[in-house]
This record gives sequence, structure tokens and C-alpha cells, in this order.
Amino acid sequence: MILSAALVYFDQTKTYTPKELLDNTCFVKFDIKDQTQNYKRTIEKSTVEWWKGQDKAIQQISVFPSSNDVTAEKGIKVLREYIRDNTIEKNEICWIRGTLDQVCMDSLCKDLQVPFIFNYYQYRDVRTALDLIKETTKRGYCKIPNFDFKQVVKHDPRWDVVLDAFMLMYGE
Repeated sequence: MILSAALVYFDQTKTYTPKELLDNTCFVKFDIKDQTQNYKRTIEKSTVEWWKGQDKAIQQISVFPSSNDVTAEKGIKVLREYIRDNTIEKNEICWIRGTLDQVCMDSLCKDLQVPFIFNYYQYRDVRTALDLIKETTKRGYCKIPNFDFKQVVKHDPRWDVVLDAFMLMYGE
């Protein structure tokens, strides 16, 4: 089951503000009923419990049904269009935090019987990269000079991808 997804394209040779990247983020909120009814996808009890412990505003963004929810088919299409419109080279890297995102997205694409949105060899793990190249890394996060972490909305997929991009580009 995929509740929501966010992508943000960034060019490591350019400088961005958090707002610039946030405004350029592609966000998809998937329709849970569509996935459970049409593709027999399931929700794990531990996942439900974890989400219950999160702020209500974040639950509103990723969990609770809304008029912005899209079918799995439409969501994959939106993500593909964003990738197509922002990719310069055919096999650009896709940064993810761990392997769960890739596994879940590939699984949904299999259920839809469509090609994966990225090839397996395009994925790179943010945490591993930070551990290897940044001096202040702690559990997959690092310091970013002059960055106000208070502005980050924890567990909002849009902020998650923006924060990862900022750590990769500007982290210490």
C-alpha cells in the first residue's frame, strides 16, 4: 500500500532555497480504497499504529481520504510525467531513503502491470551517501549550515525529499 509519494528534481550544481525546492515538488496522494479494492493491496497493522502516533496535520496529508486522492494508475502517471518533464539524462539517479520506497513503488507498478518508474540501477540511498561523504552524519542525517530545521514538517513527503536534497547538496 502506498499512501502518498513525493519527488523533487534538483541539480547539484545549482543553489536553491527550501521554498524553491518545495514549490517544485511533485506530490501524489493515493486513493487507499482503489488500491485495496482493485489491486488487493493490504495495510499492515503496525503501519496503522505508527500513523496513529503522528501529528493529525500529517495524517491529513498522507492518510485521511481527501478530494485530491488519485487512483494508483493516475498517481503513477503523474509521477512519470514529472520525471519526464524534469529529467535531462535518460538514467539519472533517484535518491531514496532506504529501500522501502523502491520496493513499494515497484510492487504497485507490478500490480498495475506497468513498467517501474525507475530502473533498479538508478536508485541510491541517501543515508549511505551521507554516511560516506558528510562529517556530521548521525543516523542518516547531517547538519546543514544556515538551515532552519524548525521549518521542516516531519513526515510530510514533500519536506522529506527537500530535506534529503538539502543534506546531499549542502550538508556538512
